[in-house]
Amino acid sequence: MSITKTAKIERLTVKTPIGEIAAKPTLNQEYPGVWVSVNGEVLVLVEYDATKNSHVIRVWNSGEPEEECEYMQEVRAN
Repeated sequence: MSITKTAKIERLTVKTPIGEIAAKPTLNQEYPGVWVSVNGEVLVLVEYDATKNSHVIRVWNSGEPEEECEYMQEVRAN
């Protein structure tokens, strides 16, 4: 599936039987990406990391993005 929209998207929300999954763009233009939260708790950041020249997925167990992430994975371009 591909979704393309020319207007600025502020937030995407999906309602589920047990709550809400939401995604919103990051504000840092040097590291463009998306924050993902579950029931209001920020848990995942997917972003482009210029220092690594790759996309990076960071996951927090505690929902505290100011803390060190619990898991990180690099996704390199083919």
